[in-house]
This record gives sequence, structure tokens and C-alpha cells, in this order.
Amino acid sequence: MRHPPGLKGFLLALGLLLGLLLLSTGAGLLAYFLLQVHFAPPGWTILGVALLVLVPGAVGVGRLFPWLSDWYYFLPALSFLLVFTLYPVGLTVYLAFTDYSGQRNGFPDRSTETRVVAQEGARLSLEAGVAEALRCDPCRGEPVEVYAEGHRLRARIAQAEGETLLLDRVPPFRAEFVAKVNAFRFVGLRNFAFILSQASQALLPVFLWNLVFALATVVLNGLVGLVLGLVLNNRALKLRNLYRTLLIVSWALPGVITVQVWVALLNYNFGAVNRLLGVLGLYPIPWLNDPDWAKVAVLLVNLWLGFPYMMTATLGALSTIPEELYERPGWTGPPLGRPSSASPCPSWKSPCCPSSSPPSPSTSTTSTSSTSSPGAARPRREGSPRPRPRTSSSPGPTRRPSAPRGSRPTAWGRRLASSFSPSPWLSAW
Repeated sequence: MRHPPGLKGFLLALGLLLGLLLLSTGAGLLAYFLLQVHFAPPGWTILGVALLVLVPGAVGVGRLFPWLSDWYYFLPALSFLLVFTLYPVGLTVYLAFTDYSGQRNGFPDRSTETRVVAQEGARLSLEAGVAEALRCDPCRGEPVEVYAEGHRLRARIAQAEGETLLLDRVPPFRAEFVAKVNAFRFVGLRNFAFILSQASQALLPVFLWNLVFALATVVLNGLVGLVLGLVLNNRALKLRNLYRTLLIVSWALPGVITVQVWVALLNYNFGAVNRLLGVLGLYPIPWLNDPDWAKVAVLLVNLWLGFPYMMTATLGALSTIPEELYERPGWTGPPLGRPSSASPCPSWKSPCCPSSSPPSPSTSTTSTSSTSSPGAARPRREGSPRPRPRTSSSPGPTRRPSAPRGSRPTAWGRRLASSFSPSPWLSAW
């Protein structure tokens, strides 16, 4: 069987792979919940059952569609996409319609942990009153977690009286402790209605802060990275490679670790930043306690994480400029009000902000018509030396008629335009 051509084949292969992954994951979850009725299985049971279903399923589908075997190399990538991208998005959407919070997080409340002194099937006797120990009134229907060493089971309270409670299922082990579960519930659109009702106090300020954060991050990171890139591009600077290595450390370290380090550095009482301010005779700043200072701290930490990228981009752009442009004798810059095609500045301006100065239609048209006309002659500027005529003793390769110098791109301009920019930029040089 041949591979279906075009988009149809791609969608068919992608659908079969996603079907295999979803089928195996569903089988793992189903087996986990079925086994939970009789005993408390570990979490890796889902993965084990999913692999037991995925491998035979892939072999069977591969026999039905032999051309699909080459697509199995995408299974790891699709698995990571489902687990680390699609699943968090789906979970976030689901939690938006619940009363999930830091207190109602679906985990047992260890402060309500109570010892079980006697067990008779699903009936448990606690060392204290059920209502006082589990802090529930009424307690009927409340989720609890019963556990012992190496075992745990979640159930609901069917009946509670004094120090005795009756569960809706029998634990398959000898229970030692019981704790109330901080369960969250489905609330529909109540969260969205609350946010819209508080729009002037919460929604709009958060929206404006997001805009300020995005603008300030781009400006600060770009400006600091550009300045450091220009400084480190100076070859006369001593220990230039050492400075470059030290400044790129924040980009090499994982962001999670860097943020945790900054949390310790900005601590109000014990942080190194406030201790340094104290040495200088200044009062400590509540970086993480005051809302306004917290915004400043976020911008500073994000600057620390982001400026190495802009610095590296600037250094990479500056490295494409030939050295002869800097060593060109007598070059003092373009005339006032007139750009120069020999200036090295466009070499780093194009990759940093490629849409800042798009080519004008007149320039593109002039350049295209000039370079395409075979009989165009190059005018000689006033005061420039005449071209030396070729002789038979100095043969050279024949050259194509070139366009006027004002619209002809230079060698470094062509190379930079082909590296960083689309074809319309070539005519602008």
C-alpha cells in the first residue's frame, strides 16, 4: 500500500498516531481507576498499561498501513507535545470553570490528619470526634484520604457519628490515618462573571501592566544588549572574551534556577541586595512584599535573563561587517542628511530591527531597472579618477554592465542582505 499523497496523507498519518496515543493513554487511565476500586495502585500503573497497549497497537496498525512505519519516529515528539503542551492547556481551561485555589487544590489537608484506632470493614473509629478532627459540618459526602505505609485510598464519608465514620468503600488495607481532602468543584461561569464585575479594579490594571511590562522588557533588553554588544565588539578591549563569557552566564543557566536565586537575593531581611544597600547607608527595599517594587524586581530579573540574547545578536551582526570598512582611509561618514552605502551601521541595524526602514518603491524600481538594463553605463563622479583601460598584458574576466553606483549594492551589502533579509532588502542597499 502506497503512502497517500499530499495533505490527505499527512492528516491520515497524524490522525493514526494521535489515535494510538490517545487510545493507549485512555486504557492506562481506565485500568488505574478500575484497580483503585480493589487496592491503591501506584501512579506509574498508567504508564505501564499505556505502553502495553501502545506497542501491540503500533504493530497492528503498521501491518494495516505499511507506509505508516516511517511515521513512528514522530511518536516521541507527539507524546511530549501532548504531555507538556496540550495537557497543560486543557487543564488550565478546565480549572477556569472550577473553584480551584491554593486552599482547594485537591490534596489532603495534613492539619486534619487523625489516627485510626479501630477498623471494621468500611467503618473507622478515630481518636477524636469526626467533626472536630476533620473540620466538617456536615461531614456526609466529604472526600477523605485513608492511608497507611505504602497504601492510600480516597473515598467519601457516607455517615459520621461521634468518633465513628462510615466510608462508601472498604479500604483493602489496614488504615492508620485519615485526612480531609481539599477538593475543588465545578462552578461554571462564576469566575468569569466575578472578573468582569471587578474589571475596573482588577482586569484593566492587570492588562495595562502587561502592556507596560512587554514594552519595558523590549526596550531595556534591546538597549542594554546593544550597548554591551558595541562595547565588546572593540578588539582593543582587554579581557574581551572573559567579559563576554561572564555576561552570557545568565543565558546559559536554566531560568528556573536563576529565578530562585534572585528570590533569595531580593529577600527583605536576608537578601544580599538589601544587605549591600545597608552597607551604603540606605534603607532596605521590599522587593517582594510591595506591589510596586515587585514590578521593578520583575523587570530587573527579566533584564538579567534577556539581555544576553540581544548582546549575542548584536555581536553576530557586527561580526559580518568586513574589517576594511573600519580601516578605510579618509572615511569620515556620510554627508549631512544623506545616507551612505559604505557605512557599517546598516549591517547590524537590519538583523536587530529589519522592519524599521523598509525600502521605498522608487528605490526598488530604480535599482531593478538599472541592474536589468544591459546598456546602462556607470556615470563618473566629479573629481574621481578615470577607470584604467585594460590592455592585452593584463587580461581579466569580462564583467557584466553594472548599474549606477547610487543604486548598485556593495559587496558587503549583498552578503548581509542575503544572510539576514528577504530579497526586497537587496535592492535597498
